[in-house]
Amino acid sequence: MRTSFVRHLYFTVVTLITLGMMVGSLGYILYVGLDSLVFVRTTEERGYNVPPSLYLAKADGVTKIDTANCADTCVFSEEDKQMVTEWQQSYTQWKEQSRVSYDASSLVNSLSLFLVSAPLFFLHYRILKREYLALRDTENATGVFSIYYYIAALGTLVVSIVFASMLINTVLRTWVITDANKQYGNEIYPTSAIAIDTQDVNAIVTCADSCEFTDEQVQLAEEWKSDYEAGTKIQTAGNSWKSDFSRSIAGVLVTLPVFLYHWVFIRRESKKNKEEKIS
Repeated sequence: MRTSFVRHLYFTVVTLITLGMMVGSLGYILYVGLDSLVFVRTTEERGYNVPPSLYLAKADGVTKIDTANCADTCVFSEEDKQMVTEWQQSYTQWKEQSRVSYDASSLVNSLSLFLVSAPLFFLHYRILKREYLALRDTENATGVFSIYYYIAALGTLVVSIVFASMLINTVLRTWVITDANKQYGNEIYPTSAIAIDTQDVNAIVTCADSCEFTDEQVQLAEEWKSDYEAGTKIQTAGNSWKSDFSRSIAGVLVTLPVFLYHWVFIRRESKKNKEEKIS
């Protein structure tokens, strides 16, 4: 009996864990599909990553490069120029990585997790269900043999409610109570922070001739300022409704059927047990 209990406990735990992995990864795959094919967002709506900034070595950590004297002499030291070269490499690499869809890496990870967890889930669930049906007439089926179904139903029900609430929340704040969007605003980073982040890159453009910066470096500096400006903007809630819709709908579409399957099984088994007791 103890061996049977441990065996069923193992299959219960593993089946629950692999179910969570499979549902979670499938939900994200569906989210990416909806986000890319149904609720298609523009580049601006997707938002940006902030590109790497250039910080030159300064004695007090604050003093700006004296660009006023660039016409006469280069105010960049050899160490500064070396840091510019390193920044150029970092920013170029950032631009190359930004060309790849921001969902690509997570999509690959989710697909890999699904392909591993799904076979494990169905294998363990098949054994768990087979042994449950075989033992329900001879042992207490309401104990460890049925606990999987109750935990799975409860977990997926809770998650379904959360995603359904998120969906309603998106509808309300996007089209009904639009004042709720004002808290997100279209704000930018503090002016002081922007000044510190941009001062050294601006100096590359201003001192390009005297410091003999290449056309490529100057062009990268100009591109960086555009990317930085876009990256520091906080997207409005109105622009995010597409992503929220995709996420919420994907969550409901994945978890609700799983809940209904387990709940129907529980109800059917409960009804059979009552009929057997009456007869």
